[in-house]
Amino acid sequence: MRQVPYICVGGSYFHGDDPALIGYYRSAGLHPAPYEDMHAFALQVKFIDLHMNRLRDAMAVLSLADPPGFSRQIISELIKGLLIKNRLYLGACIRLVVFIPSAEGQDLTRGNASFLIESCRVDCDRYVLNEKGLTVDLFPAITVADELLLPVRCARSYLYRIAGQYAVDNRLDTCILLNGERKLAETPCASLFLVRDNALFTPDLNQGCAPGVMRQIVIQIAGEAGLRMNDQCSLSPSSLDEADEVFLAHDIKGIQWVGAYRKKRYYKKISLELVRRLNALAFGKSS
Repeated sequence: MRQVPYICVGGSYFHGDDPALIGYYRSAGLHPAPYEDMHAFALQVKFIDLHMNRLRDAMAVLSLADPPGFSRQIISELIKGLLIKNRLYLGACIRLVVFIPSAEGQDLTRGNASFLIESCRVDCDRYVLNEKGLTVDLFPAITVADELLLPVRCARSYLYRIAGQYAVDNRLDTCILLNGERKLAETPCASLFLVRDNALFTPDLNQGCAPGVMRQIVIQIAGEAGLRMNDQCSLSPSSLDEADEVFLAHDIKGIQWVGAYRKKRYYKKISLELVRRLNALAFGKSS
Protein backbone atom coordinates (compact mmCIF):
# COMPACT_ATOMS: atom_id res chain seq x y z
CA MET A 1 0.00 0.00 0.00
CA ARG A 2 1.30 3.47 -0.92
CA GLN A 3 2.21 5.24 2.30
CA VAL A 4 0.94 8.62 3.46
CA PRO A 5 2.29 10.51 6.49
CA TYR A 6 0.38 8.93 9.37
CA ILE A 7 -0.42 5.37 10.46
CA CYS A 8 -2.50 4.16 13.40
CA VAL A 9 -1.15 1.36 15.60
CA GLY A 10 -3.17 0.07 18.53
CA GLY A 11 -5.16 3.30 18.75
CA SER A 12 -2.20 5.71 18.56
CA TYR A 13 -1.09 7.70 15.52
CA PHE A 14 2.51 7.59 14.30
CA HIS A 15 4.25 9.49 11.54
CA GLY A 16 5.40 7.22 8.73
CA ASP A 17 9.05 8.03 9.49
CA ASP A 18 8.79 7.06 13.17
CA PRO A 19 11.42 4.36 13.94
CA ALA A 20 8.91 2.60 16.21
CA LEU A 21 7.01 1.48 13.11
CA ILE A 22 9.88 -0.80 12.05
CA GLY A 23 9.08 -3.20 14.87
CA TYR A 24 5.38 -3.16 14.13
CA TYR A 25 5.90 -3.91 10.46
CA ARG A 26 8.36 -6.67 11.34
CA SER A 27 5.74 -8.27 13.58
CA ALA A 28 3.04 -8.00 10.94
CA GLY A 29 5.39 -9.55 8.39
CA LEU A 30 6.63 -12.48 10.46
CA HIS A 31 3.31 -13.56 11.95
CA PRO A 32 0.36 -14.56 9.73
CA ALA A 33 -1.39 -11.20 9.79
CA PRO A 34 -5.03 -11.20 8.65
CA TYR A 35 -6.14 -7.94 7.07
CA GLU A 36 -9.03 -6.26 5.30
CA ASP A 37 -8.93 -3.63 2.56
CA MET A 38 -11.91 -1.28 2.75
CA HIS A 39 -13.25 1.58 0.66
CA ALA A 40 -13.79 4.89 2.44
CA PHE A 41 -15.40 8.11 1.30
CA ALA A 42 -16.07 11.34 3.20
CA LEU A 43 -14.35 9.89 6.30
CA GLN A 44 -16.62 6.82 6.44
CA VAL A 45 -15.82 3.20 5.59
CA LYS A 46 -18.34 1.43 3.41
CA PHE A 47 -19.73 -1.92 4.62
CA ILE A 48 -17.52 -1.83 7.72
CA ASP A 49 -19.66 -4.38 9.58
CA LEU A 50 -19.13 -6.97 6.85
CA HIS A 51 -15.41 -6.24 6.77
CA MET A 52 -15.07 -6.55 10.54
CA ASN A 53 -16.97 -9.83 10.50
CA ARG A 54 -14.76 -11.23 7.77
CA LEU A 55 -11.62 -10.15 9.60
CA ARG A 56 -12.84 -11.82 12.79
CA ASP A 57 -13.46 -15.05 10.84
CA ALA A 58 -9.81 -14.99 9.75
CA MET A 59 -8.68 -14.21 13.30
CA ALA A 60 -10.68 -17.16 14.63
CA VAL A 61 -8.88 -19.52 12.23
CA LEU A 62 -5.56 -18.23 13.59
CA SER A 63 -6.76 -18.29 17.23
CA LEU A 64 -6.35 -14.52 17.58
CA ALA A 65 -8.54 -12.79 20.16
CA ASP A 66 -9.81 -9.24 19.63
CA PRO A 67 -7.14 -6.66 20.46
CA PRO A 68 -8.04 -3.97 23.01
CA GLY A 69 -10.26 -1.36 21.43
CA PHE A 70 -11.21 -3.59 18.52
CA SER A 71 -14.87 -2.61 18.21
CA ARG A 72 -16.73 -1.22 15.24
CA GLN A 73 -17.26 2.15 16.94
CA ILE A 74 -13.66 2.60 18.04
CA ILE A 75 -12.15 1.40 14.75
CA SER A 76 -14.50 3.70 12.80
CA GLU A 77 -13.41 6.70 14.89
CA LEU A 78 -9.74 5.81 14.55
CA ILE A 79 -10.11 5.52 10.78
CA LYS A 80 -11.87 8.88 10.66
CA GLY A 81 -9.06 10.46 12.68
CA LEU A 82 -6.43 8.88 10.43
CA LEU A 83 -8.12 10.14 7.27
CA ILE A 84 -8.29 13.66 8.72
CA LYS A 85 -4.61 13.57 9.69
CA ASN A 86 -3.72 12.36 6.18
CA ARG A 87 -6.15 14.82 4.55
CA LEU A 88 -7.96 12.05 2.69
CA TYR A 89 -11.46 13.46 2.57
CA LEU A 90 -12.65 11.79 -0.63
CA GLY A 91 -12.04 8.27 -1.93
CA ALA A 92 -9.52 6.27 0.09
CA CYS A 93 -8.39 2.71 0.68
CA ILE A 94 -8.12 1.58 4.30
CA ARG A 95 -6.10 -1.48 5.32
CA LEU A 96 -6.82 -2.90 8.78
CA VAL A 97 -4.23 -5.45 9.92
CA VAL A 98 -4.28 -7.60 13.07
CA PHE A 99 -0.91 -8.86 14.31
CA ILE A 100 1.04 -9.91 17.42
CA PRO A 101 3.69 -7.40 18.52
CA SER A 102 6.97 -9.18 19.19
CA ALA A 103 10.46 -8.67 20.48
CA GLU A 104 13.50 -10.29 18.92
CA GLY A 105 13.33 -14.05 19.38
CA GLN A 106 9.82 -14.06 20.84
CA ASP A 107 7.45 -16.90 19.97
CA LEU A 108 5.02 -15.27 17.54
CA THR A 109 2.30 -17.85 18.24
CA ARG A 110 1.87 -16.33 21.71
CA GLY A 111 0.98 -12.89 22.96
CA ASN A 112 -1.82 -10.40 22.73
CA ALA A 113 -2.84 -9.11 19.32
CA SER A 114 -2.77 -5.49 18.23
CA PHE A 115 -3.92 -3.75 15.07
CA LEU A 116 -2.51 -1.39 12.47
CA ILE A 117 -4.45 0.92 10.13
CA GLU A 118 -3.04 2.36 6.90
CA SER A 119 -4.67 4.63 4.34
CA CYS A 120 -4.02 5.80 0.80
CA ARG A 121 -5.82 7.74 -1.92
CA VAL A 122 -7.78 5.88 -4.60
CA ASP A 123 -8.49 7.15 -8.11
CA CYS A 124 -12.30 7.06 -7.88
CA ASP A 125 -14.37 8.39 -5.01
CA ARG A 126 -17.30 6.10 -5.84
CA TYR A 127 -17.52 2.77 -7.65
CA VAL A 128 -16.93 3.32 -11.38
CA LEU A 129 -17.17 0.65 -14.05
CA ASN A 130 -13.97 0.34 -16.06
CA GLU A 131 -14.28 1.83 -19.57
CA LYS A 132 -12.27 -0.89 -21.29
CA GLY A 133 -13.15 -4.48 -20.48
CA LEU A 134 -10.49 -6.59 -18.78
CA THR A 135 -8.64 -9.29 -20.69
CA VAL A 136 -8.38 -12.56 -18.74
CA ASP A 137 -7.27 -16.16 -19.10
CA LEU A 138 -6.85 -19.19 -16.86
CA PHE A 139 -3.86 -19.56 -14.54
CA PRO A 140 -2.65 -23.14 -15.20
CA ALA A 141 0.33 -23.52 -12.88
CA ILE A 142 -1.07 -23.82 -9.34
CA THR A 143 -4.56 -24.69 -8.10
CA VAL A 144 -6.36 -23.37 -5.02
CA ALA A 145 -7.72 -25.68 -2.35
CA ASP A 146 -10.92 -25.92 -0.32
CA GLU A 147 -9.23 -25.40 3.01
CA LEU A 148 -9.58 -24.07 6.52
CA LEU A 149 -7.39 -21.08 5.70
CA LEU A 150 -9.73 -19.68 3.03
CA PRO A 151 -10.84 -16.74 5.23
CA VAL A 152 -7.19 -15.74 5.80
CA ARG A 153 -6.17 -13.68 2.77
CA CYS A 154 -2.48 -13.60 3.68
CA ALA A 155 -2.35 -17.41 3.53
CA ARG A 156 -2.58 -17.18 -0.26
CA SER A 157 -0.27 -14.23 -0.74
CA TYR A 158 2.40 -16.18 -2.64
CA LEU A 159 -0.16 -17.82 -4.92
CA TYR A 160 -1.75 -14.47 -5.68
CA ARG A 161 1.64 -12.92 -6.37
CA ILE A 162 2.70 -15.71 -8.75
CA ALA A 163 -0.65 -15.55 -10.56
CA GLY A 164 -0.36 -11.77 -10.82
CA GLN A 165 3.07 -12.07 -12.40
CA TYR A 166 1.70 -14.67 -14.82
CA ALA A 167 -0.92 -12.14 -15.91
CA VAL A 168 1.75 -9.47 -16.47
CA ASP A 169 4.00 -11.84 -18.42
CA ASN A 170 1.11 -12.87 -20.67
CA ARG A 171 -0.25 -9.34 -21.21
CA LEU A 172 -3.43 -10.02 -19.28
CA ASP A 173 -5.24 -7.71 -16.86
CA THR A 174 -5.70 -10.63 -14.48
CA CYS A 175 -6.12 -14.40 -14.53
CA ILE A 176 -8.64 -16.89 -13.18
CA LEU A 177 -7.52 -19.43 -10.58
CA LEU A 178 -8.73 -23.02 -10.74
CA ASN A 179 -9.36 -25.46 -7.90
CA GLY A 180 -8.04 -29.02 -7.68
CA GLU A 181 -10.89 -30.30 -9.85
CA ARG A 182 -10.02 -27.72 -12.54
CA LYS A 183 -13.15 -25.69 -11.83
CA LEU A 184 -13.27 -21.89 -11.72
CA ALA A 185 -12.52 -20.35 -8.32
CA GLU A 186 -11.58 -16.64 -8.32
CA THR A 187 -8.95 -14.17 -9.46
CA PRO A 188 -6.01 -13.06 -7.27
CA CYS A 189 -7.86 -9.93 -6.16
CA ALA A 190 -11.57 -10.45 -6.76
CA SER A 191 -14.57 -12.78 -6.86
CA LEU A 192 -15.75 -14.11 -10.21
CA PHE A 193 -19.28 -13.74 -11.63
CA LEU A 194 -20.80 -15.00 -14.90
CA VAL A 195 -24.07 -13.87 -16.50
CA ARG A 196 -26.09 -16.13 -18.79
CA ASP A 197 -29.74 -15.76 -19.82
CA ASN A 198 -30.52 -13.20 -17.10
CA ALA A 199 -29.07 -15.47 -14.41
CA LEU A 200 -25.97 -14.75 -12.34
CA PHE A 201 -23.51 -17.45 -11.33
CA THR A 202 -20.57 -17.40 -8.92
CA PRO A 203 -18.57 -20.36 -7.57
CA ASP A 204 -19.67 -21.82 -4.24
CA LEU A 205 -17.33 -21.07 -1.35
CA ASN A 206 -16.46 -24.78 -1.29
CA GLN A 207 -14.90 -24.35 -4.74
CA GLY A 208 -11.87 -22.62 -3.25
CA CYS A 209 -12.87 -18.96 -3.55
CA ALA A 210 -12.40 -16.50 -0.72
CA PRO A 211 -15.53 -15.14 1.06
CA GLY A 212 -15.10 -11.56 -0.15
CA VAL A 213 -17.25 -8.73 1.14
CA MET A 214 -18.04 -7.42 -2.34
CA ARG A 215 -19.12 -10.95 -3.29
CA GLN A 216 -21.76 -10.75 -0.55
CA ILE A 217 -22.88 -7.30 -1.71
CA VAL A 218 -23.20 -8.33 -5.36
CA ILE A 219 -25.29 -11.36 -4.40
CA GLN A 220 -27.59 -9.04 -2.45
CA ILE A 221 -28.07 -6.40 -5.15
CA ALA A 222 -28.41 -9.02 -7.91
CA GLY A 223 -31.52 -10.36 -6.21
CA GLU A 224 -32.91 -6.83 -5.91
CA ALA A 225 -32.25 -6.34 -9.64
CA GLY A 226 -34.41 -9.35 -10.47
CA LEU A 227 -31.58 -11.64 -11.54
CA ARG A 228 -31.77 -15.34 -10.81
CA MET A 229 -28.84 -15.91 -8.47
CA ASN A 230 -26.84 -19.13 -8.15
CA ASP A 231 -24.03 -18.76 -5.62
CA GLN A 232 -23.69 -22.47 -4.88
CA CYS A 233 -22.48 -23.78 -8.21
CA SER A 234 -19.44 -25.43 -9.72
CA LEU A 235 -18.27 -23.78 -12.95
CA SER A 236 -16.02 -25.40 -15.52
CA PRO A 237 -13.79 -23.29 -17.81
CA SER A 238 -16.24 -23.96 -20.66
CA SER A 239 -18.72 -21.77 -18.75
CA LEU A 240 -16.64 -18.79 -19.81
CA ASP A 241 -17.38 -19.58 -23.47
CA GLU A 242 -21.12 -19.86 -22.75
CA ALA A 243 -21.46 -16.66 -20.69
CA ASP A 244 -23.01 -13.42 -21.96
CA GLU A 245 -21.10 -11.35 -19.42
CA VAL A 246 -18.26 -11.87 -16.97
CA PHE A 247 -17.31 -9.47 -14.23
CA LEU A 248 -15.21 -9.33 -11.06
CA ALA A 249 -16.23 -8.08 -7.60
CA HIS A 250 -13.39 -6.20 -5.89
CA ASP A 251 -13.58 -4.81 -2.35
CA ILE A 252 -12.08 -1.44 -3.36
CA LYS A 253 -12.91 -1.05 -7.06
CA GLY A 254 -16.39 -2.56 -6.89
CA ILE A 255 -17.48 -4.24 -10.14
CA GLN A 256 -15.03 -4.60 -13.03
CA TRP A 257 -16.34 -6.02 -16.30
CA VAL A 258 -14.39 -8.50 -18.39
CA GLY A 259 -14.25 -7.78 -22.11
CA ALA A 260 -12.31 -10.75 -23.41
CA TYR A 261 -11.38 -14.34 -22.61
CA ARG A 262 -9.30 -15.82 -25.40
CA LYS A 263 -11.52 -15.46 -28.51
CA LYS A 264 -14.69 -14.81 -26.52
CA ARG A 265 -16.05 -11.24 -26.14
CA TYR A 266 -18.56 -10.07 -23.53
CA TYR A 267 -21.23 -7.42 -23.00
CA LYS A 268 -21.52 -5.19 -19.90
CA LYS A 269 -25.25 -4.44 -19.61
CA ILE A 270 -25.75 -6.24 -16.28
CA SER A 271 -22.46 -4.90 -14.94
CA LEU A 272 -23.62 -1.34 -15.57
CA GLU A 273 -26.90 -1.93 -13.74
CA LEU A 274 -25.19 -3.57 -10.77
CA VAL A 275 -22.69 -0.71 -10.45
CA ARG A 276 -25.61 1.72 -10.34
CA ARG A 277 -27.26 -0.29 -7.58
CA LEU A 278 -23.96 -0.70 -5.73
CA ASN A 279 -23.46 3.07 -5.60
CA ALA A 280 -27.06 3.58 -4.50
CA LEU A 281 -26.51 1.13 -1.64
CA ALA A 282 -23.13 2.55 -0.60
CA PHE A 283 -23.70 6.27 -1.11
CA GLY A 284 -27.46 6.71 -1.13
CA LYS A 285 -27.70 7.62 -4.80
CA SER A 286 -26.70 6.27 -8.19
CA SER A 287 -23.74 7.62 -10.07
